[in-house]
Amino acid sequence: MTSETLAYATLGGLAIALLISIYTDIRYRLILNKVTIAIALGAPIFWLASGGFNLTDIGLHLLTAAITFFVFVFAIAFHLGAIGIGAARAFGRIPK
Repeated sequence: MTSETLAYATLGGLAIALLISIYTDIRYRLILNKVTIAIALGAPIFWLASGGFNLTDIGLHLLTAAITFFVFVFAIAFHLGAIGIGAARAFGRIPK
C-alpha cells in the first residue's frame, strides 16, 4: 500500500467516523467513546501518510490546546464565582 493510498483510506475512515459522531450526537445527544478514540488514533496515521507530521506542527498544536484549555478553565472559574477580579490581578502581580 502506497503512502497516498493510506492517506486516502484513513481520510475516508475519519470522514465516516465523523459522520457517525454527527448522527449519534443529533439523534441521541451522545458521542461514543469508541468513535472518539478511533479518530484520535487515526488522525496521526493520516498526518504521517500525508506528510503533514513534523515536530513544529505537533508543538504548535499542543501549545494551542494548552492555551485554549487554560483560557476556558479560568473563564469557567470566573463564571462560577471561584475566581474574581482581585485574584486575576494577583496572578499578574510581580512580588517585590
